[in-house]
Amino acid sequence: MGVALASACDPCVAQVCAFDSFCCTTEWDEVCRSAVTTVCGQACPDTCAHDICTTGAALQYGCNPCVTAVCDSDSFCCTDAWDYYCLDEVFFSCGIFCP
Repeated sequence: MGVALASACDPCVAQVCAFDSFCCTTEWDEVCRSAVTTVCGQACPDTCAHDICTTGAALQYGCNPCVTAVCDSDSFCCTDAWDYYCLDEVFFSCGIFCP
């Protein structure tokens, strides 16, 4: 499904990673997504319109925990466009390096 998430980007992500460290060390996969329901009692929101490491249209706030963290820091990323500043913020907010 995607790159590993930083446990600090969302309280539920931290719980999922405590349950299954693979989700924060290797990859966020279907097992991790399922754990959101079983561990956190939440449902995963719809997926984002594009990858968080790709510039493009603004991403929907809440489409994934990292997007939420980025947009809390820079709302432009969820209202206007997901630009190179948003990619930088992915690293600073989520600990994910976008090549």
